[in-house]
Amino acid sequence: MSAVMRPAAEVAVAGRPGGAFRAAMGTFATGVAVLACQTAAGPLAVTINALVSVSLAPPILAVCLRTGGAIQQAVASAGAWTVSVLAAGQVGQAEWYATRPEHRGPDPADVPPLAATPAGDPVVAGALTWLACRTWREDPTGDHTVVYGSVVGAWINETEPEALTFFRGAFGGLPGAAR
Repeated sequence: MSAVMRPAAEVAVAGRPGGAFRAAMGTFATGVAVLACQTAAGPLAVTINALVSVSLAPPILAVCLRTGGAIQQAVASAGAWTVSVLAAGQVGQAEWYATRPEHRGPDPADVPPLAATPAGDPVVAGALTWLACRTWREDPTGDHTVVYGSVVGAWINETEPEALTFFRGAFGGLPGAAR
């Protein structure tokens, strides 16, 4: 069977910034995570899928945050943050934290509760993994800032069998291997 390839410009959503590039990159399936940090006003969190392990020794990861956005500024100020890798059943949390605050519902009961690591850092309860990070460096790149984090703590949920994924603009699941 041969693939039918079309220029990304023909597939892109009209009028969206970077539409063709966005459509092309949307074919790269990713995991879904929530990055959170503590601010003076309380925890602030955002859904991310630009997450990569950079180094095992020392453990360093990188995330990409919109330059000048509230979460990028909060992370730059706090210097400490977490990444919660979401399980397949956590689509609601992913959608909530992916929605800009001004577009969320006003009912505080709608806010997915955050838990805390033993050190008190905010994380998503029931996630597959929690990673506690301290900012190692930041590199402004295009319209985003690549934030490198030195991983200072990691917790793994061994009971949750399926990862949340994102592919072509939709959430899905990826079953884990039997242990």
